[in-house]
Amino acid sequence: IDGGAANLSLTGVWASGPSDAWVVGSTSDTNRGVILHWNGSAWSVSTLPILDGGAEPGLDAVWGSGPTDVWAVGGEISPEGSGGGILHWDGTAWSPSHLPLVEGGFGLPSVGLLLGVWSRAPNDAWAISGGLGFGILHWDGSVWSVSASAIGGSHLWGSGPKDIWAAGGLEHWNGSGWSAGASPKKDNLFGIWGSGTSDVWTVGDTSLHWDGIAWSPFPLPPVSLYGVGGSGPCDVWAVGTSGVILHHP
Repeated sequence: IDGGAANLSLTGVWASGPSDAWVVGSTSDTNRGVILHWNGSAWSVSTLPILDGGAEPGLDAVWGSGPTDVWAVGGEISPEGSGGGILHWDGTAWSPSHLPLVEGGFGLPSVGLLLGVWSRAPNDAWAISGGLGFGILHWDGSVWSVSASAIGGSHLWGSGPKDIWAAGGLEHWNGSGWSAGASPKKDNLFGIWGSGTSDVWTVGDTSLHWDGIAWSPFPLPPVSLYGVGGSGPCDVWAVGTSGVILHHP
């Protein structure tokens, strides 16, 4: 990679197992998209498709349902031009996925900058946008369509087809529609992760916990957090500004 690792801004990671991990991001100077793959022994740089007009996208998030079904999302990567877009890995190569166009804030067709993606099966994936064209998109195995979400946000996490959360507006999908989850604070929430239906964390300028009934504030040091993850209810990690790493045992 031109400029080496110091020239990279890496923003998303997902793995299907010890010998199959993906990291996405962009070069710090030109915002060109970068995808790295771990095969169990070494990292390699993936070849990205060159789109119409020579676009080479910045990427923000990656998720998959298995080694041959991985999605990467970001901005300026749709063949339609401006806005967000999605790349798909089929086990052999990355290719752009056609997206629906919606009316943007300036009357322009756009899907907005795509910030998050979550998938549980080859016929069930979700992507979330911010900026122009706020909203959530759904993949049914054939096409992407706009889901009826009023807010959109930054990241997605789910435990199954009837339990998906969107950070930002804290909207919840119950299998048939999106609804706003009542919480003490919804602004500036950037990361979301859970171990199950009654244990979900979201972080940002504040931190909240879902116990299956309600969201409640969780006291943390006064820092901005951007990501959260873990292996279970008693092993949760959050990361943020100034190199902060927090652990909840």
